[in-house]
Amino acid sequence: MAVIKYRPEDFEVKELMKLPPKGKGYGLYLLTKKNRTTIDAVKEVADALGVRYRAVSFGGMKDKRAITHQYITVKGVVGRKVGGRGWKITPIDEVSRHVSKDDILGNEFYITIRDLSSADVERIMEHLEMPGELKVPNYFGPQRFGSYFSGDFPAKAMIQRRYKDALLMLLTPKVRASCESIFRSQHPVWDICVKVARHRWEREVFKFLGRRQGAYRDALRIVPKEQKAIAALAYQSYVWNGAVSYEILRRSDNVFAVEVKGLPLNFSRKPIDLPFDEYPYPSPYLKPEEIPEGMRLFLEKEGIDPTHFKTRVWGVTFPLRYRKVFMVPELKDAGHSGDDVFRRLKFDIHFVLPKGGYATIFLAYMLGELPREGR
Repeated sequence: MAVIKYRPEDFEVKELMKLPPKGKGYGLYLLTKKNRTTIDAVKEVADALGVRYRAVSFGGMKDKRAITHQYITVKGVVGRKVGGRGWKITPIDEVSRHVSKDDILGNEFYITIRDLSSADVERIMEHLEMPGELKVPNYFGPQRFGSYFSGDFPAKAMIQRRYKDALLMLLTPKVRASCESIFRSQHPVWDICVKVARHRWEREVFKFLGRRQGAYRDALRIVPKEQKAIAALAYQSYVWNGAVSYEILRRSDNVFAVEVKGLPLNFSRKPIDLPFDEYPYPSPYLKPEEIPEGMRLFLEKEGIDPTHFKTRVWGVTFPLRYRKVFMVPELKDAGHSGDDVFRRLKFDIHFVLPKGGYATIFLAYMLGELPREGR
């Protein structure tokens, strides 16, 4: 299996952004980090500058095991140059507003793929040299799905009114592992879970269940709204992947599949066109006659009626959005050489993806599999 991110230097990402206009009130900085998550680095930036976390804004999350460059703004702090463990900020200008995800244009990648055979290299080159415009299905990558839990999703459980399962999946992993047997018990003793809870909201959930045994749907009200929103978006993205995969399978007679989070995603070996440029997310706001056939087929496989995306859980919504079916990578440079780590071959590739495109999906298209991360 091909390897990426063996070293942080093997995966470098530069954010491409339409910068806010010059003005007063916000410091614009370039955040460079290595082996740090965006959230952790931004929290430390805020501490170093003596401001609250909410005073710092950024466009999007960037990979942890990588070297990444992205823009941030800090309200009321201009021209400071500070750094910490695995990160630094470089002042750029003073601007009139915060940056946001709407400003992102795309991302530029410099990636080294290791542990390749000569056949692997030939396969990559074959895909890159395919005649016509290089179009890759715009699937969501595995990062989109967070703590994927045993083939299930919290939002799917909410749609199917399996509220106990949904609540269990929303817990932080260590708490989930400690409390799963209690959730499955006919006579749960919630005091045990109160003691192992890592967050205040988890403690409040368990105290509530101690007072109202079995009230799992009402307990879901206590889960932070943003966490439930992320869970809803993760399942929408999963269904989008599966539905578009069905559409490609229906229209191409030469496909290969790559498994992403337990779901085989189809890629065509030859260029194809679909009858739509954008494809909807599943949503209760999608009219029955507007639901594409691929989505109907995939939801039937999932055991879900398309009209059931309006849940009875407070704070959980499935807004109607559309996503481009294909992404068009802009290839800058590519070449192979000997790999000093695995004593086989490595492939260096420099490319740009539009906003929302996942490099892991582009690599899976070229390799025929998701590459393994790390050592």
